[in-house]
Parts: sequence; C-alpha cells; structure tokens
Amino acid sequence: MRTVIILLSAAIWFSTGCKDKPKAAPATGSGSQKVATGSGSAGSAQPKQNELILPPLTNTPPIKTTKPLDTAKSKEVTEKLEFGGFTKDIRRADDNGIDVRYKTTERPRIAVTINATKCFDCLPMELEKWTPKADSLRVLVGPELQNLPDTTFDFGATDVGGTTVMFSYHVGYSIKPGETGTGGAYANAYALYFNDGVNMIRVVAEYKDDVPATREDMLNLVPREDLERVAKAFFDAYVHAWG
Repeated sequence: MRTVIILLSAAIWFSTGCKDKPKAAPATGSGSQKVATGSGSAGSAQPKQNELILPPLTNTPPIKTTKPLDTAKSKEVTEKLEFGGFTKDIRRADDNGIDVRYKTTERPRIAVTINATKCFDCLPMELEKWTPKADSLRVLVGPELQNLPDTTFDFGATDVGGTTVMFSYHVGYSIKPGETGTGGAYANAYALYFNDGVNMIRVVAEYKDDVPATREDMLNLVPREDLERVAKAFFDAYVHAWG
C-alpha cells in the first residue's frame, strides 16, 4: 500500500501518467521468462511499458532448510541474488533474517519485498489450516484502504514447483482532491507465504509508481498476472538459495 499527498501543482501527473517508454531489461540467463507489464486493454490511453526479464522457474520444490537463518546465510543469500532490470536494497541480513527490496529500473515501477526469518508461529502448508489466519494478513492492505467498499482482498493456495504456497492479492484505490491538494492511498499487490517448519518467507510484488489516474489505469499498468509471475520468480530463487 502506498499513501500519497500531492500538491495541486503536481496534479498534471494524473492525466499524463508514465510517459517513459522503457527498454527491455537484460536477461539473467538462458531460458529466462518474459513479462510484458503495462500492456493494458485495447483502446487504453496508457502507453505500452517495459518487458521484464525474469529468471526461469526451477519447477522443483524449495530446498528444505535444516536450521534457522543466521547472519552468514542471510548475507550470502541477499548478496548473491541479483536480478537484471531491478535495483536491490538490503535492509536486513543478520540473525533476525532477511529484509530486502528490489525495484524495477524501468517503468511502471514494481517493487518486490522479501522477508525471511526463523519460524515462530508456522502452520502446515495446508489451506484449511491457513484460512483462519487470512484476516490477519489483511494488514498488508493498510488502514487507509482496509474498510473501503471497493477494496478487494483474495486469499488462497497456489503452486510453485509442485509445492503448495499460500497467496493473497489486494487492490485498493482512494485518491481524492482536498483543500491543500490531492491525497489518499492506493495499492495493487500480490504476496506469497511459505514455511518449511524451520524458516518462513513472504514475498510481496506490488505497483510502486506515480499515482494512477484511476483504479482501472493502475490495473492496466500492472495486471494481477504480472505481479503473480514476478512474485513467484523471486520466491523460487530465494527458496532455492536459503538452504
């Protein structure tokens, strides 16, 4: 979720949107998968955006960890994993685990945040065991958007490499003019949740660019399926490096 306060003098961005036409990001290796973000629907006023080059999925289950993440492993993983077309900001890599954010260098900006740490309340990776916890995961939506009637939040199970992984997807948009400018909040995010009984990981892929003119424009710029593919690519890379 992103909260914004925009002065009236900057309101022109609402109508112009993202005008940079990005170039394709460099491939990270043979067999890389492509995601064309911002393709929009037919007749959309939004320009076509960049084509992300993601690492190929391994199509194998996550590596099973045998001990809690420590400083050595956290640093090894975060320093090793680079993705073409993404900047990297390592915010934590120590005995408390991993907190790292990647962000596309081209537009529309997509941020991917990975948090991993030792288990402290890990549930079996079974949908029926996780369903009662779904409401607590809505914290990702943010207080400004949680209770709005058109904010959506989906929760369920998906598959990555033959392994069950929980997901959530939420969309919210509340941008309104005020006396001092235009402000509000907006969100378009897909998250994955997984644990192997020893360590747990959450990967969130979300739209992180200028305020879109409308909710529909935001979804055209970065559709759900794009965020899902990005999240799964990063998740797959991390759970094959953390063991």
